[in-house]
Amino acid sequence: MIRITSAMVRRALPRRHLEAQKWDFGHCLIVAGSRNMLGAALLAAKAALRGGADLVTLALPKSLQPLVYAQILEALTLPLEETQEGSIDFRGLCEIGDYIKNRHVTALVLGPGLSRHESTAELVRALVRQAPLPTVLDADALVRGLDFGRPGFRCLTPHERELSCFLGVTLEEVRAKGSALAQALVKEHPNLAVVLKGHHSRIFMGESLWVNPTGNPGMAKGGSGDVLSGLLGSLLAQRAAREATPADLMDAVLAAVYLHGLAGDMAAKEMSSYAMTPQDMIQFLPRAIKSAGAR
Repeated sequence: MIRITSAMVRRALPRRHLEAQKWDFGHCLIVAGSRNMLGAALLAAKAALRGGADLVTLALPKSLQPLVYAQILEALTLPLEETQEGSIDFRGLCEIGDYIKNRHVTALVLGPGLSRHESTAELVRALVRQAPLPTVLDADALVRGLDFGRPGFRCLTPHERELSCFLGVTLEEVRAKGSALAQALVKEHPNLAVVLKGHHSRIFMGESLWVNPTGNPGMAKGGSGDVLSGLLGSLLAQRAAREATPADLMDAVLAAVYLHGLAGDMAAKEMSSYAMTPQDMIQFLPRAIKSAGAR
């Protein structure tokens, strides 16, 4: 078991040279949101912007697009066809594929607020099969029947209940042997990482296991996972903008988990673990990143 350190985080943050231009540090595409869960998509996009990606695009049901710009000015949007229930429809697959190809997307985030509609779940399965990009899967993207056989780095970020649903086992089994279940999953799929969220979140890939020392109970609130997904997608996008090995991408995962917890600790110290919110964590991300040595 390896403990994540601030030195490991510094290694994962790409240095910004004086001649840096837009596109040099990645483009993160977040496929998220539905009629009743726009907030999750907005939290992920805001965290991705704070994480340093040059471009962040939020792909969401087209009826929600006008609501985005009341909250976020910097993000691009990709409005997509939607189901009657207000989630992204499978018909959006080709449009997402074209956008990835034409707009130089370097990392993908799937899940925050997507809903469990079957048409949306089919879209997720198709993107996991087809997209060659580093991809984060959280929340509603953790559907059964995902195909991890194709090349491409994938990172799952479940908490215990989500892992139990994803694997089709009881919550009691996950609580008793969550590490063993996660280790079996990553050993079966060489390009897969699993972040098992919770007290001292554990991160698995191949034969390796890392533990995160940051974080507090105030983060056990709806929306915290969406912040992690956006931050993780942002750091992956930056590493993937240049030639990156699986080890480089894994460094980005470890950094995101550590910084997410550190921002939560800073928010709790100032506001208390009772009163802090995921939005507060986003506001503390710049301090957390700076404390890790970023400039």
